[in-house]
Amino acid sequence: MNSVYTDDLVPTAFDQFLLRWAPGWAAKRGENRFRICQMRAAYDFAEHFNRLRAREIPKNWGPHGEIRDSRMKALLVSRDLDRNNAWIHGLFNSLADSIIGRGIRPEPRIRMKRIRSPMTPPPADPEGNPMDSTSARPQAAKQLGKTFNVPLQDKIAELWEKWQKGCDTSGKRSFYELQWRGERELWAAGEFLIVLVDAPDRDIPLALEVVSAERLAEHTVDNGDGTGVFDGVEVGPGSETLAYHIWTGDPAEMTNRTPKRIPAERVIHVYDNNRTDSVRGFPRAHSSGNSLASLAKAFDYELTRMQMASAYAFLWKSGGVPGPMPGVKKGPPSEGPIDKDGNQLTHVEGGMFLKGGQNDDLKTGGPNLSTAFEPYTRVMLRQAACGFNVSYAFMCRDFSEGNFSSQRMGALEDRKHWRPRQKFQVDHFCEQVWVKWIEVAMAVGKLPAGDPLEMKAEWRPDGWDWVDPATDIEADKQAVLAGFKSIQTVCAEHGFDFYEVCDQLEEARLYAAEKGVVLDVLPPDPMAMMELEASLAPPPMNGNGNGSKPAAKGPPNGKKPQAAPKPKTAPRRF
Repeated sequence: MNSVYTDDLVPTAFDQFLLRWAPGWAAKRGENRFRICQMRAAYDFAEHFNRLRAREIPKNWGPHGEIRDSRMKALLVSRDLDRNNAWIHGLFNSLADSIIGRGIRPEPRIRMKRIRSPMTPPPADPEGNPMDSTSARPQAAKQLGKTFNVPLQDKIAELWEKWQKGCDTSGKRSFYELQWRGERELWAAGEFLIVLVDAPDRDIPLALEVVSAERLAEHTVDNGDGTGVFDGVEVGPGSETLAYHIWTGDPAEMTNRTPKRIPAERVIHVYDNNRTDSVRGFPRAHSSGNSLASLAKAFDYELTRMQMASAYAFLWKSGGVPGPMPGVKKGPPSEGPIDKDGNQLTHVEGGMFLKGGQNDDLKTGGPNLSTAFEPYTRVMLRQAACGFNVSYAFMCRDFSEGNFSSQRMGALEDRKHWRPRQKFQVDHFCEQVWVKWIEVAMAVGKLPAGDPLEMKAEWRPDGWDWVDPATDIEADKQAVLAGFKSIQTVCAEHGFDFYEVCDQLEEARLYAAEKGVVLDVLPPDPMAMMELEASLAPPPMNGNGNGSKPAAKGPPNGKKPQAAPKPKTAPRRF
């Protein structure tokens, strides 16, 4: 049992009195006290005072008050780390590169439903007999199947590609650049905002204004019933977000500090909420800040130690009596380097020799270099990496502490955390922009009228390369053959679109067949190969040993016989 609570088990004078005059009562009292001590020892973490950790129970903050007083300070610290800490700056860039990459791109998937008329008779076999549900399923699936509206998909993709190239208010950033910048802001600031702005001068009058976390006003008006304005977010009954109070510019560079109220339907607020009912995000560096601050101080101290060690000092003692060094005359300060006590100073360079007397002595001084700094740095960086939910190797680009298996496991573990981040971007940012863009395109007549929610898109993230290509490709192949994965899923995991891959393979096969090239990596069309082999086959041999056909008694149908075709060149093989 924890020694903190053993004092409670020492019998008091009253316990001794009970033990003498009422042993049963005393035994029951002691048993209850022992149980209470066990309960307190089991929940040692929640004790106010702990002699080993000196922990105090923090105050119970609400979802808004928890970040109200510390969010801006934490944001300033995170910005400073991003500017001046090489590890954090590189980590934010690497995370955005790994999660977003070249962009999470939409692939329009508009399905056309072929609905059978109620007057249409049920499926029947060739003899006209109605089929049961089991045998009719293939035919019904073919009759009621769904196909893609390819012309509409191509039109939507063309309009989207034209709009996204300069979709922000300045017309300089593409939608995929905003994705990258937004993901980086989620790690640095914990949130970012996109304001939907009308742009009448564009084909599709919609533009995106990027708003940083600093521009969301900090003022709070609490009505006492859960509604009001909390850190610039106006909340109504039922925790419904009504509007956002946003500065027209950066508050650090503004003189007119009057926020503008923007309705919530015009704002896309993407943030990581540490609590389910919070309305603002918090910088992701909050759990690693202490480790990074301690490491920064230790790094400065170690750098100072190394600078002092590089300035090597000498002390010349001449017979125990301070005096000038041999060969150096002592004079007034204007004639040579002499300190305030009149001691002669000099400097030593490489290749110099100092000649002293019999009782002269030369001593050196300087701090010793620490050998514990590198292990300490690894410990602090590992702790910081855990706070960001990444591996140590990914954060520091230090691959010297592991083998291929451990590095592969670390890479796979990182990707396991990045896939939810990609889904988070799609759900909270990409899909909302897509639906609004479809609505505006329909309103101006660029797309046919309909339900914007039916014009869906499959968002394809930028995939990652195989860690071990030979093993991973074989594993994907076996998973597809066993039915555990579809080919579409394998293509999507690596950033490819299955339908585009099929189109490209068909194009490559037809072009190779046209040029007479057989590709080992691409199965040819069996019918096309049979036709090609038949055209390249030599003519049958006659009895004379040549390749001409036997002479006929007369020309068939009164026509002159044609000469045998010349053999073509055999197909090249790569």
